[in-house]
Amino acid sequence: MEGGGSGSSVYEVDDTAASLAGDPTTVATVPRGQVRKVKNRSGQEEDKVVLKLRACISCRLIMSEQQFYDEGCPNCGFLQMDGDRHRVWDCTTVNFAGFVAIMKPMASWVARHNKLTEVVPGCYAVSVVGELPESVKDDVHRASHYAD
Repeated sequence: MEGGGSGSSVYEVDDTAASLAGDPTTVATVPRGQVRKVKNRSGQEEDKVVLKLRACISCRLIMSEQQFYDEGCPNCGFLQMDGDRHRVWDCTTVNFAGFVAIMKPMASWVARHNKLTEVVPGCYAVSVVGELPESVKDDVHRASHYAD
């Protein structure tokens, strides 16, 4: 599901998703999309959710391109994606396979199997294609060097 959208409606996690996890305080990062009007086969307009899904190359979190731009990656703040469209394109990919939804990373065997126990709850790619560009790796290395 790809494409642009001009609608302002978004889909976000609600109390139902948290209660399914068994913990009303659990908040998951879920892909958010825009709703756009499209014509169906009979010519009537209907709402269509448009997502530009991308996966973080570092942690495999799946969110929309706009979410990465607005918020950055909640697991990989060191990538500094928020507010930088080119950085989002460099640090995320549309080439990913499969996904798993993880609500309680520390308690989930699926999270353990996929080495995702230290991440925020959300939807994760099983595998991603691509790696971080050298320029991004250099920036991360420089930032960690100055933090010491």
